[in-house]
Amino acid sequence: MKHGPSPGLRAEKETILCNSDKTEMNRHHYALYVHNCRLVFLLRKDFDQADTFRPAEFHWKLDQICDKEWHYYVVNVEFPVVTLYMDGTTYEPYLVTNDWPIHPSHIAMQLTVGACWQGNMAVESESQNHQSWKRSLKSSSPTVHLSPIFPTKPCS
Repeated sequence: MKHGPSPGLRAEKETILCNSDKTEMNRHHYALYVHNCRLVFLLRKDFDQADTFRPAEFHWKLDQICDKEWHYYVVNVEFPVVTLYMDGTTYEPYLVTNDWPIHPSHIAMQLTVGACWQGNMAVESESQNHQSWKRSLKSSSPTVHLSPIFPTKPCS
């Protein structure tokens, strides 16, 4: 990913990857985004124990995130531990915030690159997501190239 500081005084949250409810509740199950030159990974696990706060947001503040140079990122999740590998170097989050788990539902999820799907907006959501996608393509937004973790080979 290649990213630089956001123009202007107010930095917007710039979504890289987001898995959210496809309709109705608009819950974000997991997301990776940049906000104020910090990389944030959101992970909202399903509800399985009542009244239990769990790690939900993992924050990294590194100079490389906004240096306008290309870097290779890997986020490794072995819940409750989340580790960032940047250019082969391991980084632990400087801040982990807790939140309540998500209650289970039968709502389908939508994985979106470059924006978060706003499933609770029904018909308007496609237009809003299209606008979010167009905003994410501006030069100040993260540029992401997705590649498989393991090289793919044809089946024999």
